[in-house]
Amino acid sequence: MNLRQVKLEDFAQIEKIRSKHKLNPSLLKTKEDAQHFSKSGFLLGEYPITDFINDLNKIFIVAEEDSKILGYIRIDDFLDKDFIELDIGNKIIWKEVKYKKHYYIEPHYELGAILVDESCRGKNVGGSLLEDAIKRIQEKKGNMLFSFVVTSPVENTASLQFHKGKDFVEVANLTSIDLFGYNNYSCILFVKEL
Repeated sequence: MNLRQVKLEDFAQIEKIRSKHKLNPSLLKTKEDAQHFSKSGFLLGEYPITDFINDLNKIFIVAEEDSKILGYIRIDDFLDKDFIELDIGNKIIWKEVKYKKHYYIEPHYELGAILVDESCRGKNVGGSLLEDAIKRIQEKKGNMLFSFVVTSPVENTASLQFHKGKDFVEVANLTSIDLFGYNNYSCILFVKEL
């Protein structure tokens, strides 16, 4: 398995992996659908090629084997504007208040996305991608990696297990609100000290 920085020509393969895991409100019509996404993991929203092009200069790594992309990780390097507004509006409950000030310090690194092709699950592709991304964050003098995981309307069990297994610590919760087209949306903010 080779790990490398993403290239423009990777978009089609990344979109193919994402297409099976894109959650939107219309896909939650049955309990079975919700259970499927909870177990297999999901990402919210579309990922247009214009956003992909803008992300090419970030820490954005793919794992590949024989020219096939097995998975990817993208680290965002900006503060989430929605989160800031929700924090100002007292919609964020900080369990570990000491991390609140760290969230707002730059350089800021946040796990924007991590996804592994279903055929490659259980082969440490996600763990390898995370380890490589952490090394790159440390080279840029970053010392913390934040990550949001959705807990409602569908609990992202796959992502929760991954984060807990990689020593991320739960530091804040978003109270239940209507957001991104979902009713009763809530999430957990995790951090991993590097």
